[in-house]
Amino acid sequence: MEQPHHLLTTGKKKRAAQVKSKSPSISRGKYFLIAGIGLFWTIGILIFYPVGKVLQPILPLPSKVTLYSYPTYMLTSGGLVMLLGVLLVNILLLFSWKKDKKLFGSIFNYSVVLGVIICIFSAIPRYYLEKKIDNAQYILCAAEHHSSAKVSWDVYAESEDLCRSKQ
Repeated sequence: MEQPHHLLTTGKKKRAAQVKSKSPSISRGKYFLIAGIGLFWTIGILIFYPVGKVLQPILPLPSKVTLYSYPTYMLTSGGLVMLLGVLLVNILLLFSWKKDKKLFGSIFNYSVVLGVIICIFSAIPRYYLEKKIDNAQYILCAAEHHSSAKVSWDVYAESEDLCRSKQ
């Protein structure tokens, strides 16, 4: 006994229909709450982000300069671009009614790739800043030097009077 062609369905189609019907959907209120928390979290980080430290190589030298180590400077400059990508995704999540996961994923991927590229090439401005400090004959403030496993920096000043004394 042969079944009619229109009654034959594959198991994959049935399972896909079952998965779609059982998938939990996020209510609009929870969706706005999650996107809003992400947006304010990212804005809060950007408020306290050391953008001035990233822009030091192109700004004129102040009387006292903090020189981050190469890895710290590279991660700081690349992290700024990644945070801006996360901010853009959160803004789109908050204000778009259509949840386009491909768009959000592609924006996030582009920001990560651009952040990594900036991390790699940010060694050049860091080197330029170091040469600028050497040419200006700044003095190393030994008391303000910080070194740890995660982050390290040196502080340079125009004169010894601007350095903190050791206590």
